[in-house]
Amino acid sequence: MKMQVLMRFILSAGICSDTRFVMKLPMIPTLAAALFSLPAMAQGQAYLLKPFEPAPGKTVVARSSSDASGGQITVTNGSSVQKGTSSVKRQRTFERRLVGAGPTAKLEYVVLIDQTFSSTVIAGSRDDKTHRGELVGQIVYGLRDDINRWRLFLRGKTASRQQAAELVELESYENRQWFKAGPVRVGETWTMEPSFIRNFIERDLGPALMDATMTFKGIEMMDGERTAVLRFRIKTQARKEDGVNFRSSSAIANLNGTLYLSLATMLDKKMTMTGTLT
Repeated sequence: MKMQVLMRFILSAGICSDTRFVMKLPMIPTLAAALFSLPAMAQGQAYLLKPFEPAPGKTVVARSSSDASGGQITVTNGSSVQKGTSSVKRQRTFERRLVGAGPTAKLEYVVLIDQTFSSTVIAGSRDDKTHRGELVGQIVYGLRDDINRWRLFLRGKTASRQQAAELVELESYENRQWFKAGPVRVGETWTMEPSFIRNFIERDLGPALMDATMTFKGIEMMDGERTAVLRFRIKTQARKEDGVNFRSSSAIANLNGTLYLSLATMLDKKMTMTGTLT
């Protein structure tokens, strides 16, 4: 029996943080209409883009919202073809605090909300599910390893299999490598390591070969802030382990998206992504 699944999806997500208040960013396409370009003189400058890092001891409250609605699924089994749709929405709220500085710094997370709502309809049959993250209510700790990457854990207890998977997901975001090491100008393109995107791709497809690039498209105003607009392209090819080697399988994902980054805070304001999975 051979089964082929073709899925198209749109993902929109945003995170914002502040110690005094939490601003919930609207996750709707009409935000693009509120953007306008800055003068060409400003876009000719070089900018150092880097991940957001609050001052030690500062507690940051962050909310994220993702919506992967409108997915189209085609399932082929021999001569039988079934079509359907999929929708996945996720809401998360957590507190993040950095204790100390440098290589000996420690990270603390408190996961307040992590709720996922999914719906799949194939050949008229509907399947709705609600999932609550298993790290909700837990205090997550983090230390840097020998290569300066964050490793997260639950102090004094062994994480369940699902908790371990969610810790890896948080790690992949903390250790993201999206930006070029030095200053960049509008129009520059560089290779990126989309670790948190790799995480959800490999969760569904298994180990994957991945080619990813990011391009600095320009500076725009969003919510009254100067915002870097970064376009990215990701192509993945699933792979299967065979001893010490890997052999390619047939699953391929092609993703294109845009990341909006505040130049004042280096916070991710919004991310949109579209793509196909075959």
